[in-house]
Amino acid sequence: MSGVADGEVLNLYSYTGGFSIAAALGRATRVVSVDIAKGAIEGARENFALNGIDPAGHDFVVQDCFDYLALCARERHQFDLVIVDPPSFAPREKAVKKALNAYTKLNEKAVRQVRPGGLLASASCSSHITMEMFLQSLREAAAEARRPLRLLEVRQEPVDHPTPLHFPEGRYLKFVLAIAD
Repeated sequence: MSGVADGEVLNLYSYTGGFSIAAALGRATRVVSVDIAKGAIEGARENFALNGIDPAGHDFVVQDCFDYLALCARERHQFDLVIVDPPSFAPREKAVKKALNAYTKLNEKAVRQVRPGGLLASASCSSHITMEMFLQSLREAAAEARRPLRLLEVRQEPVDHPTPLHFPEGRYLKFVLAIAD
C-alpha cells in the first residue's frame, strides 16, 4: 500500500490547505492543492509558509476539481493519495438525488487517479446524505471506475462534535479512507 510519506498527494477542494499541510508535514514529496477559489489557494500557499513548509515544492491550482481530474486523466497522472472533501452537494433535501450523482461522478474520477495500492480519502458534509447513501455512492464510483475499494476507516463526528438525538441533521460529517486496488 502506498502512503503519504514519500508519495504524491492530490487534495481536491483544498480550501486553505488543512489536509495539504498535514500531508506535507507527513513527508509527502509533492502535494497538489486544487480549489476553484483563488483566495483559498492563496491562503493555502500562505499557510504552508506559516507552517514552515516551502510552498515552492508543492503545487497550488485555481481550477474546477472536475476539470483538474480530467486533465490528470489525459496526462495519465496518478497519486498515492487523493483527498476529496467538497462543500455540501445537498444543502436541501430536494437536492439529494443530484448530490448522490455528483458524489458518485466525483469519486469515480478521483479513484481513477489513485495509483494501484494507493489511498482514497473521501468526505461529505451534506446533512441530507446518510452514511449508507455515501457508502453506496462510493461503491458505485468504484464499479464505474472498475477499481475495487477496500475500506480502512469509516468515520463520522468525533466526540467533540456531539449532536442531540432529536437533530439527525447535526450528524452530517462522513469520512471514508480506502485502498484503491
